[in-house]
Amino acid sequence: ETYRLFKGVDQAKDQSYFLARLNQQQLVRSLFPLGDMQKSEIYDFAEKHGFTGFRGKESQDVCFLEHTKVADFLQKRNPAAHLRGQIKDLDNTILGEHDTIANYTVGQRRGLGISGPHPYYVIRLEPATNSVIVGKNEDLYQQELQLHNLHFLSGNRHIPEKNLTVKIRSTHQGASARLFQCEENRFRLRFNEPQRAVTPGQFAVFYDGDELLGSAEIIF
Repeated sequence: ETYRLFKGVDQAKDQSYFLARLNQQQLVRSLFPLGDMQKSEIYDFAEKHGFTGFRGKESQDVCFLEHTKVADFLQKRNPAAHLRGQIKDLDNTILGEHDTIANYTVGQRRGLGISGPHPYYVIRLEPATNSVIVGKNEDLYQQELQLHNLHFLSGNRHIPEKNLTVKIRSTHQGASARLFQCEENRFRLRFNEPQRAVTPGQFAVFYDGDELLGSAEIIF
C-alpha cells in the first residue's frame, strides 16, 4: 500500500510545502487531524473546550526565535560567515557594500542602501565571492530551473510525463511546469510562464492537483 499526502482544506494555512521530503516510513506513522478543517473551525472547536484568548494570534517568520532577529541569530551561530563584501550589478559594477550576504534574499528591494536610475532588487547571492548581485525587477524572472536531490513521497522515481503544479517557495501560488531528467541526479524544470525570484537552495515542490508528489532542491 502506498501512502499519499494532500493539501489541507484551508489553502491559506496549508503546510504541505514543508512536508515534501517525507517518505513512506514516516507517512505511515503520521496523522494530520486538522487537515480537513478551516482555521476558523479550529478556533471554534478549541473555544468550545475551554481554550480562549488566542484567536487571531499567529506565529510569523522564524517563530522559534521569538524576539531575536534572524540576522543576530545567524551571526551568533556562525560569526565567521559574517564578512563585509560588495554589492554589484549584472555588469559587475560595484555599487556599494554589505555587512553579510546572510542578511539578503533573492527578490529583496528594501534595505540595500544603494541608489540608481531605477529600483534595485537582489538577483542572486554569490558566496564564492561574498557578493550580492542586484538588477532590475525584470531580471528576476526565469523560465527554466536546474534541480537535484529529487524525492517522491511514493518512493517511485518515475517522472510524470505531464504538467505538474510547482511551488518554488512556501508562499508561491504554484505554476504549471514539466520536469525532465538530464543526468542521474540532475533535472530540468520548465515553467509554462517565467517565475519571479527563483532561489537556489530552496525546494521546488511538485503537486498533481491537491496531491503532494515530492520535491527537488533548486541549483539555479
